[in-house]
Amino acid sequence: MIVYNILTCALTELIVPSVCESPHIQAIYIYNTDNSNRQCALIKPLASKIIGIYDNMNRLVKRLFNENLFTSLPISIINPSVTKEMSIRDLTNDQATFMWFQLLFEILLQMPQTIDSKNEMMHECLLNYENDQIEKNKILEFQQIYSSDTCIRWYTRDTFLYRLVNRALRTQNINDIFKYRFYIKDLYQQLENLSAIKKRK
Repeated sequence: MIVYNILTCALTELIVPSVCESPHIQAIYIYNTDNSNRQCALIKPLASKIIGIYDNMNRLVKRLFNENLFTSLPISIINPSVTKEMSIRDLTNDQATFMWFQLLFEILLQMPQTIDSKNEMMHECLLNYENDQIEKNKILEFQQIYSSDTCIRWYTRDTFLYRLVNRALRTQNINDIFKYRFYIKDLYQQLENLSAIKKRK
């Protein structure tokens, strides 16, 4: 089994020394979330498996996709609360998979929503329903009138969107999840807003 680690700078000092000697660790990527350049610079010479330090999420994601790391690998994050309680060797497969998906969604939520990401999603939806004119009409309707404040309304309708997004999340297909990032980001943020409103009541 080959493992790729994606860490924040705050965790490199804690984790890198214990994992860089493992024959399973192929590469380590560091995401500098807090601009702690000095801390990251100090740790890099200590581990030959550190591929790079990135302070821009888009560049990190582009590098990972260019190297096809999202194609067949589960994705996870090692966060400080977990690492204080257990070593990397103690993580079960389920825990590791859960943490990979935490990182995936953290990446998606920080990526900008662009016309290209919306068009990529629309293209994927049309491919899935190329022989279903009724659903194709709904896809075109979505493309024309969708706005972020209507994302939950769209999700609760029995349409292509609910089925395709659910399938991507249920099967944990990272390539598919990435294709629907334009919508998933809106849905996540709207649900988070509703949760915050409910807690204030």
